[in-house]
Amino acid sequence: MLVKILFYVVALFVNVVQLENITRKWPKNANVAGGDLFDFIVVGAGSAGAALAGRLAEAARWHVLLLEAGGDPPEESLVPGLSSQLLHSQYDWSFSSEGDHYSSQAQRGGALPLAQGKMLGGTSSLNYMVYVRGNPEDYKQWPKGWDWPTVLPYFLKSENMTDKNLLNDTDYAACHSDAGPMKVSTTDSNDSKVEELLEYMTDIGMKTLLDINGPEQLGASKRYFTQSDRPSVRSSTAQSFLSPIADRKNLFVLKQAYVSKIIINEDNMALGVQAIVNKATLDFFTTKEVIICAGAINTPKILIASGIGPKNDVELLGVQLKSDLPVGSELLDHIVIPLVFTKDSDFDKNVSYPMVSDINSIPTVHGFISSDSGTQPDFQVISSFLPKSSGLGYDLFYNKFNYAESVAKSVNNSNSEKDVVVFDIVLLHPASTGYIRIKDISKSSKPKIYTGYFTEEEDFDSFRTGINLVLNITNTRSFESVNSSLVKLDLPQCTNFDYLSDDYWRCYILNMGRTAYDLAGTCAMGKVVDSDLKVIGINKLRVVDASVVPSLPSGNINAPVIMIAERAASMIKQCYI
Repeated sequence: MLVKILFYVVALFVNVVQLENITRKWPKNANVAGGDLFDFIVVGAGSAGAALAGRLAEAARWHVLLLEAGGDPPEESLVPGLSSQLLHSQYDWSFSSEGDHYSSQAQRGGALPLAQGKMLGGTSSLNYMVYVRGNPEDYKQWPKGWDWPTVLPYFLKSENMTDKNLLNDTDYAACHSDAGPMKVSTTDSNDSKVEELLEYMTDIGMKTLLDINGPEQLGASKRYFTQSDRPSVRSSTAQSFLSPIADRKNLFVLKQAYVSKIIINEDNMALGVQAIVNKATLDFFTTKEVIICAGAINTPKILIASGIGPKNDVELLGVQLKSDLPVGSELLDHIVIPLVFTKDSDFDKNVSYPMVSDINSIPTVHGFISSDSGTQPDFQVISSFLPKSSGLGYDLFYNKFNYAESVAKSVNNSNSEKDVVVFDIVLLHPASTGYIRIKDISKSSKPKIYTGYFTEEEDFDSFRTGINLVLNITNTRSFESVNSSLVKLDLPQCTNFDYLSDDYWRCYILNMGRTAYDLAGTCAMGKVVDSDLKVIGINKLRVVDASVVPSLPSGNINAPVIMIAERAASMIKQCYI
């Protein structure tokens, strides 16, 4: 254990030393005063807000105020793989779901930790950086003006793809850009294991692609991340959109500024916001618009505190109703179920494996598969390799995925004697939805988050389909040749059921389901905002973040959220320039 810790410390030191050559100049804290007037006020400097404010500030005559409840990202944020060091710290809002005594009971405490970044860059400063845009079919379900041909240019606008293999391939180059501010790259370590994992994905039914963000999504490829190549540095929206313009005179970034409400007059026009800064309550005003970018959890709280939300909820809080809208009523999230397999070890002592489960260093691939031969995938499958006696299984399942110790020990015990391959099955379009309730609008009060997992019966059936697709691998030559077997996890909740029976799998799915951290939909287009992201019934107010997503894309949500910010910036410029 001591050797492991020392290795980790040395690896951290090397990564931090590499950062010395990387620009990370954050904007200075703005010198502003209560009553100051700005063209635009952007609330929240996260995945969407930092990108949006940076784009709006391109118009030199506009004064843009960006308010962020947190501060600058720490060094750990810039080093890929160290995001878990920031969980439950001052850089994380430390939200968790409300225990429902039904789903996710294999999680410690029966509730899900729902990490959300509280710093410049927001969640893009602590997430796993996976870059996935989704499937063109996804955007047919979005309102008019958000179809794939319309949104693709905004994905490209932010992207700076560094993989020359993609850029030199005619078919893939047409799907990528190397001109945007946000670096996107892949990892090239442990290539033999990556190729092995791709073979396993082929056995499941996914052909190998150069990139799943290319001409087609159905298939498997290496993973791409929002990070630079060498040295490897996180490319959050703070690093990409704010750091390069840290000295811009028309961008005012006020940190440690908690926005408590939107100031709305009797004509339902947003005039500005009220913020708590150093225990003082300050009002800031706008000539054009207030834009809320506080995320799927905090945006509902700000709106409801301002009188925008379900009539009963707003009035119970003693707030004057401004617009009766279903704020917080439909929380979306991707649900993940892991399957763990052992295999004979072919550990190569000449290959350097990580001492902690750094998602960028563990050999990992991902793919997308449709269960009905359609062009839109039903499942994302992520396969990861853990070498024998690495201890990575415990770290991954206990520290990263928050499972109970009994579950983590099951994986670790199996990993002590054999290599382990983990298949994470992600249900991309669950029927179940949750909701958010605001019981108190004070600064210290957190929203109540109800995931709603498996409240719709069809999600059990969907997951059984996904599990069966992955279990097919046990009958393939590649797995039989390495004596692979499914690990029986220690799940006290499921001990009364015959192992691998229908009742067992239902219990397994219900208890092992965890979040993919793709929270969205709480202020959806068509329900709370219109297709231009304007809040229905309120003038000069927009929402630009994951909360406006009307249905989940097929994959991780960070890239689509940044795309939304890029498109919103273009909309706003068209309105006023």
